[in-house]
Amino acid sequence: MRTLILIICSCLSVSCMDDFLSVKTDKSMIIPSTLEDFRALIDKADVMNQTLPYLSHLSSDDFFILTNNYASLTNILKRNAYVWKKDLYEGTSVTDWNRSFHQIFYANNVLDGLQNLKSEEIEARHLEGGALFFRAFAYYNLSQVFCAPYDIKGENGGLGLPLRLKSDISEVVGRSTVEDVYMQMEKDLTRAIVLLPEQSTIKTRPTQFAAALLLARVQLLMGNYEGALSSSQRIMDNFELLDFNTLNASATYPMGQFNKEVLLHSSMSYTSTVSSTDYVDTLLIGAYEKDDLRATSWFVPRNGYHVFKGSYTGGALLFNGLAVDEAYLIAAECSARLNLLAEAKRILLEYLTSRYANNVAVDPVTGDSQADVLRAVLLERRKGLLYRGIRWSDIRRLNKNDNAGITISRMLEGQVISLIPNSLNYVLPIPDEVIFLSGIAQNPRE
Repeated sequence: MRTLILIICSCLSVSCMDDFLSVKTDKSMIIPSTLEDFRALIDKADVMNQTLPYLSHLSSDDFFILTNNYASLTNILKRNAYVWKKDLYEGTSVTDWNRSFHQIFYANNVLDGLQNLKSEEIEARHLEGGALFFRAFAYYNLSQVFCAPYDIKGENGGLGLPLRLKSDISEVVGRSTVEDVYMQMEKDLTRAIVLLPEQSTIKTRPTQFAAALLLARVQLLMGNYEGALSSSQRIMDNFELLDFNTLNASATYPMGQFNKEVLLHSSMSYTSTVSSTDYVDTLLIGAYEKDDLRATSWFVPRNGYHVFKGSYTGGALLFNGLAVDEAYLIAAECSARLNLLAEAKRILLEYLTSRYANNVAVDPVTGDSQADVLRAVLLERRKGLLYRGIRWSDIRRLNKNDNAGITISRMLEGQVISLIPNSLNYVLPIPDEVIFLSGIAQNPRE
């Protein structure tokens, strides 16, 4: 296979753009132009499926760090993100930004190349769908960190992201609006669902169902509950939940890589090991009942607290891909918000039956009102999707759109550091190097 322009590995950081532009005319660098070339880009798992954003996890309330352990941290991003520091990066490189735009650049190269190739082969359709999916996935991850949360009652004209839709990195692109970002994600995913195959034996490749679930995520954030319910229902109609009674809860990592619930495998550039000093939030631990098998399958006691071992990567790396369980929780929430209370209860019960010990009666909803049902669903979402980077998005949207009043607090050296609802610090700053070289507007911080 001809040499690919793998120099794009370095050009996605804006600081490397000048270097890229100066070397891309080297005749030894061959632009990808065949279906084989494009498949190699889409299948490059170390770019598309690994080392993905993790600042949302570090900023959330899924875990806490004791003072003595915090004092010994040498990772600048972890130290600063944990306490939502104003100068978050201190001049360091930001993988969350660079890797996502790396994905976008790969996707745009495939899309532009396919447009030039004009192939009518089925593989070309699948590649186009894959490129659209990964571009949307990258913008989803970026939007949850570097954009304000979507206001379901507002115009969303605030600062979004640079929307790069072509592979030419010399094109000057400013920040779009938040609305533009979400509309682009929705557009890309709607088209991807039509183009992608229904299934793949390789779980790092997107399928129609992975795209449908990512679309459901986006629709949920936008308050399009009918659309999110329809998108998630598609997954529930075609996939089964994993029965936690079949897991070996005593295993170091019980979930297993590529388990039956995984629709798309991807991982953060962050780990949580059984020797971790990142302890699971104590209130969250207390929410699991004694017959809830997640309590033993996902957590292990350590130093009087608990550490997480339930990643769907089947190892220490944290999962931030797409899985069937999330479809159930989205469908249950949307049903509750649409006042389809019996349906919300049914979906929630089906989900929880797979998580509890056999022959245990599960009754998660106390009360019959819409508020009662929604409260139960959101609690199970909290318990079911931890350590995936999703909690940060949930806090942002629930505070913004539901007035949930969720405050995150850290206790360090006897002092409480809090992030109050709707603080400016729920939007992380654009990396320093990007601001310096591009001149785009920076996110305000407190």
